[in-house]
Amino acid sequence: MNVLILVLAINSFNPDRVAYNWIQDNLKSDVGDVVFDGLSKSMSASMQGALLLGYMVIGGSESQKTARTIFYVGIANAVTVGAIKFIVGRPRPTGTYNRYNSSFPSGHSSAAFYWATTISHEYPELKVPLYIWAGGVALSRVYLGRHWPSDVIVGGIIGYFFGRLAIRMKPRIGEIHILP
Repeated sequence: MNVLILVLAINSFNPDRVAYNWIQDNLKSDVGDVVFDGLSKSMSASMQGALLLGYMVIGGSESQKTARTIFYVGIANAVTVGAIKFIVGRPRPTGTYNRYNSSFPSGHSSAAFYWATTISHEYPELKVPLYIWAGGVALSRVYLGRHWPSDVIVGGIIGYFFGRLAIRMKPRIGEIHILP
């Protein structure tokens, strides 16, 4: 009986809708449009490729091992998010939607928290700014109307999990030489 009451209370309150509406009603501004659009674009596929290439160029052989690990585990992260999107098929709050482009979970949030976790492990002094940036990317997806708050929370958790996995796998995966 208590579970039924809890389910009914959550369905009638809908915290996702409440949080989404609060963000839409209270954070919208001309400056916010520019800032959040930029944050969202910072996790596009092309930007992630540029980050990975830059990471490989900056350091020596150790950075290249790390970059290989980031690449391989990052692919697993993206495939996992894509599979969940296809299975769940949640409509986006606004914009186009299909099963391959569903709202749950947020791929941008997953990627941002994946990068923040892996890079902050290598550069601990960047931990706070990296996680602030990742949180900004996640918030940008709700601000832009592309995701519900729960989409970005779960996406961030998945990205963090795969980031921790990459850190643990680095000694093993870093030795694989499929990439140049």
